[in-house]
Amino acid sequence: MAHGRRDFFKRNRVSRTGGLAAIARLRKNGKEIKVVILDYRLPEMDGIDVAQTMRHELNLWDSKIIMLSSWEGMNQKVQEELKIAHTIKKPILQSKLFEIFLQELRVDRVEPTV
Repeated sequence: MAHGRRDFFKRNRVSRTGGLAAIARLRKNGKEIKVVILDYRLPEMDGIDVAQTMRHELNLWDSKIIMLSSWEGMNQKVQEELKIAHTIKKPILQSKLFEIFLQELRVDRVEPTV
């Protein structure tokens, strides 16, 4: 199953190194992006700033947001306002992230590749 997960993520990911780069990508083709995984602490802008820009400026309310954080005290009101689907506390188990990702994509399972 590990190879199946790795291959799934390789085929379906768009990776950006910081908040501004993520916003640039979302401006270009955000309507096509179904799930966004943000780190609460990103270079240039934090994950909340990216989420606020996604929702309020780019009007990307259909994209699901998964927020990664080493901090447990994320404001519940902010989470609800920005419709953050999941907050995962670090350290993160790859299997947990994968299951949440599939859940948000509404995929039952990914078959391992041979």
